[in-house]
Amino acid sequence: MRSNRQAGPVIDWRKFFTSPSRSPLAERRRERRNRTRLRPGKVVGEDQRFLADCTILDRSSNGLRVRCFGPIENGDDKVAVFDENEGILLSGRIAWSRDSEIGIDVEGDGKPADDATRRRLSGPYYAVGD
Repeated sequence: MRSNRQAGPVIDWRKFFTSPSRSPLAERRRERRNRTRLRPGKVVGEDQRFLADCTILDRSSNGLRVRCFGPIENGDDKVAVFDENEGILLSGRIAWSRDSEIGIDVEGDGKPADDATRRRLSGPYYAVGD
């Protein structure tokens, strides 16, 4: 069956979904990043105090990009991210911040959260302080 529509200009939809900051020229990572899918987490301070819920968007061997669902009010740029899927804490420093996203330079491979920390951060009242 033939269509009666006339051929119009070809639209390259990729330009609508690509950010200029994500161009190959703007790439500064030392390691390849791996996109993650709906990976929930918690941003905590160096003292393991809850700071914000987050979603881990990208992960490489030495960094994370996370989207935070609240302001990070920490006196220091040292934070940790609790990866709820793997049950590990990834410690590092905030390298950059843009809107609700932050980049974290991770120090080491991460360590498994102990049972008390896992229960506290995964429990129903994790955001309530002592």
